[in-house]
Amino acid sequence: MSENDATGLLGVLLVGFVFALIIFGPFIVMLIGGLVGAAQERQHFKELDSRERALAGMSVTDLKTPPPGMAVDRAELVVGAVVIAADHFKSFRARWRKLIGGEFKFLSRMQERARREAILRMLEQARMKGATAVCNVRVETCAIAGKQPGKISGCELIAYGTALIPAANAS
Repeated sequence: MSENDATGLLGVLLVGFVFALIIFGPFIVMLIGGLVGAAQERQHFKELDSRERALAGMSVTDLKTPPPGMAVDRAELVVGAVVIAADHFKSFRARWRKLIGGEFKFLSRMQERARREAILRMLEQARMKGATAVCNVRVETCAIAGKQPGKISGCELIAYGTALIPAANAS
């Protein structure tokens, strides 16, 4: 094989590689992003589980009244807010799911993460104020849309409630 043939073969391989990179590059980047996003999601769920275990003793209710028999010294508003973004892989899957129909399970997991995180932030704020219970808990949600119609970029949740700080002699 002559030097010109080897150079020509190398040129063809290089052009083929660049062409493949141009064609498949966005899919590879999206796949890598999806894998990284899935790993971060799993890690966040583990973190949520441990934080929920740490706050397991706190009474939480959507009722407007304190738990029976609780002597309340004071009550304060507590709030937890979070915005969770969808990665491009989830957005891509959502567009395909819209064509076929069915449940958006991957977006439901994103919504669940946001709900749990917002409630945990609210409870952690209540714990810092010395509360042992939170009543009248409400959760508001909003989907964040991208610039393209029908594209979901993420969700925002806010959880709020009334932190009940017990009377000093009742503890």
